[in-house]
Amino acid sequence: MLEQSKAEAALVSLDAAIGNGGLPGREVAEVARMRATGYYLVDHVERKTHYEAANEALVAARHVGDAELLARALFEYARSGADVGDEERVAAAQRQLLELVADPRSSQQPAVHYANGFCHYFFYEPAKAAASLCAAKALLHKNRDTVQLSLVLTGHGNCQAHLCAFASARESYLAGLDLVRRIGDDSRGSIITSNLCSVLTLAGDYSGAIAAGLKSVDLGTRALNQPLLAESHLSLAEAYVLHGDTQQALDWLARGREAAARRRSWSVNVEFLCQTANIALLMGNVTEALTMIDEAERTAWGRERATPNAGLFEKLRIFHASHASGYEPAQAIADEALAKFRGRNPLFYVSVLAAAAWSERRHLGSHRSSTEAELGAALHRPELAGYATLLKAQGLLS
Repeated sequence: MLEQSKAEAALVSLDAAIGNGGLPGREVAEVARMRATGYYLVDHVERKTHYEAANEALVAARHVGDAELLARALFEYARSGADVGDEERVAAAQRQLLELVADPRSSQQPAVHYANGFCHYFFYEPAKAAASLCAAKALLHKNRDTVQLSLVLTGHGNCQAHLCAFASARESYLAGLDLVRRIGDDSRGSIITSNLCSVLTLAGDYSGAIAAGLKSVDLGTRALNQPLLAESHLSLAEAYVLHGDTQQALDWLARGREAAARRRSWSVNVEFLCQTANIALLMGNVTEALTMIDEAERTAWGRERATPNAGLFEKLRIFHASHASGYEPAQAIADEALAKFRGRNPLFYVSVLAAAAWSERRHLGSHRSSTEAELGAALHRPELAGYATLLKAQGLLS
């Protein structure tokens, strides 16, 4: 509670700094951007939303005309869109960022490439996002900005995970973790170790995943603010299920529910519902999974393309439609999702393909020949053995 009070007091100070006036334009823009970040981290404060604060930060940055300030404000603007499911807001930010990337002077700013990478990642393009982050990393090695470099490495790890390059993702996370340890950032350390927990689970290293997940929760609990703490609990619960410890999984799932309830974020709420359904499938609790999927679909209604884990969301939608409506509605969802992810996001593609294959088996008695071929091609990579185990545990793969 004391730590939360400190965070809220910092926001009050930033509000006052802008409200009192007298700051030069550049400082106003920077304070406005910092305030927007603060409202993202402490989203239970009622004075202003992250969405509103990001608007104000972007307006202030535009008045200054500095590429770095503008890129940082555009990142916050895009992130606020992702947080509430406003796809067009992210697209608007990316259009402006692409103009900055095309400008020889602006493109020398790492923040431009980092923000652009965030937008690519949001639109299911991890390869393009990784390229943007590599450009940012090359520039950051010149000015040695440790904080920004840790963010870039974390983002790069996320991209590699979505490309199913799990070993490379692990390396990026560990490099980013080494940097945040040096500066003592428990919040960032918690987020990175949560990501590491997830990627180790995908790779089939459940003991390693549990160790990382426990570290993530420990760091996140100590941190002033960790906006994704619910995900830390859920990732740990998933690792425990696959490790065979159902009771521990249930305990961490309950704690994750409490952490999610403390956030007002639409994206956190949708992710919690989807991950809870995912874990219910691992436990063989189909009734609970269907209930959670139904709630997730109602929560995401009209904003489906902006869901934070689109591959998982579409996989669950296929599962729900197959049970509730039959083969053809489920297949329609699968065909659309496969077209969306094919050649762009391998992890999402495999998730949807497995659900499509399961639905075909359930209703038709066997896979369609085209699905059989795609499934064989998608899962032939040795690094996907761990993920195949997860899908089999959910009954999606035979």
